[in-house]
Amino acid sequence: MSRAAFQHLQRAYTTSTPRAPIDELISLAIPLVPTHGFSTSALVAASRLLPSSQSHSPNTGYTHHTINSLFPSAPPSSSRKRSLTREQLKADAGGEGPGLERLGPAKALLEGWLREGRKQMVKNVRDGGLKGDQAVREGLRARIRYNESVVAVLPEALGMLGATTASPLASVSALVPFPTPTGMLQHVAEIAQDLAKATGDESQGVAWYRTRARIGTLYGLTELHLLSPSLASLPPSERIEASLETLDRLIEGTESVDKKIKDVEDYGMFIIRSWMGIARSLI
Repeated sequence: MSRAAFQHLQRAYTTSTPRAPIDELISLAIPLVPTHGFSTSALVAASRLLPSSQSHSPNTGYTHHTINSLFPSAPPSSSRKRSLTREQLKADAGGEGPGLERLGPAKALLEGWLREGRKQMVKNVRDGGLKGDQAVREGLRARIRYNESVVAVLPEALGMLGATTASPLASVSALVPFPTPTGMLQHVAEIAQDLAKATGDESQGVAWYRTRARIGTLYGLTELHLLSPSLASLPPSERIEASLETLDRLIEGTESVDKKIKDVEDYGMFIIRSWMGIARSLI
């Protein structure tokens, strides 16, 4: 890949306009997530599908080093670098060494995948001409189904939402040694906001917040159940169906609160383990 081509793509990522090449790269990578995971490899594979005018290297695509530069990550600490051999340091510089997956590309791909999920959810509601509670139910069911192809890797992936990709010089949030829950809360809140708008909700004042809180709670608890260890041994399709049944019971108000609290605690341990793994990679 030429230096000029790389600078063009980097400008597209770091400025508000144009973002078309970066957005297209992420869009092409989303269908590859079930086989490649939320990883640099998925973006490298997607780069081979870009039009030649954008990739400038249609046969080989972008390297791991190029992808890591386009989607920056917080730099590893000096102590971590000293523990690597010369060969591992060279591989680390290109992001190609085993176990050296960078956070920046993976998180950017995850965020793109989440945006696509909300987009499909809204389209499902609008295409069906649904409104009110029926629209909420069908929209939530569509969004839960969207998780099926990546459900095995989703708990660890969602743990990335609270991790920073900035360096300490660029953002004080990078000084926090562990991810925060803000990213997870935003993920649920964005689903609630998009679905509320798609259903034609016109509530105002306190009712506006109550509507979105209800939708967010319904989705959040259902997602927690979907990703809980109690369903981990089931095939993805059965996990989805079990979670849709839970969603229906939550909507109808017949689900036990005590049972849901236990699921939240189980899933919390799942997320904590993934956060610890991310924290170790940044120390």
